[in-house]
Amino acid sequence: MLSAGDLSSAIISNMSNANNPASAHGNFSNAIQNYIKPNIEIAGTYVGLLPVGSADPSNGNYKWKATVCVISAPNLQLTARGGLSSWISGMKVEFAKISIVGSDTLSKITTTAPALLLPVSMSISFNFGTDKPTMDKAMSQVAPGIVNCLKSCLLNPVYVPAISTTAGTGKVTWTGVS
Repeated sequence: MLSAGDLSSAIISNMSNANNPASAHGNFSNAIQNYIKPNIEIAGTYVGLLPVGSADPSNGNYKWKATVCVISAPNLQLTARGGLSSWISGMKVEFAKISIVGSDTLSKITTTAPALLLPVSMSISFNFGTDKPTMDKAMSQVAPGIVNCLKSCLLNPVYVPAISTTAGTGKVTWTGVS
C-alpha cells in the first residue's frame, strides 16, 4: 500500500548524493520506481466460469502489484525545464507506463492481457511559510501529490481476461489503486 511518508523518506534518502540535475533526476526516478513497484496495490474483482459452465469458486476480490514501473529520468529532467506544471504533466506520462499483468498476490488469478494506469489528476504546491526551502521539505510536499495521483488513477482497459488456478476463465474488473 502506498504511503506519502514512506515515499518521501525513500526519495530523500536517494537524493542525498545528487550533485547535478541529471543525477538528481536519476536518483529521484529510481527512488520512485523502486518504491512504487513493490508497494502499489491494484484491486480487481474476478468473475469466471468453470469449463462445465458453473461459477468459478475463485470468483472474488484480489490484488495485483505493478509488473512494469520505469520512470524515465531524462524525460522528467526535460519536462522540469518548463516549470512545475510541465513537470507534473511529465510525471503523469511516466505513471501511464505502469502496467499490470500476470498473477495476483495470492497466485490464484492470472490476467492474460495488460492494463495500464491512467492518471487523472496530480496536484503539488509548495508552502514553506517563513521556513527556508530545503530538498527534504520539498520532497515531503511532492510525495503526497504523487501518492494521491496514483491512488486516483483509473485503469485502461477497465477489465481484462483472466484464468484461475481452479481452471476457470473469466475477467478481472479493476476497482482501484492503493
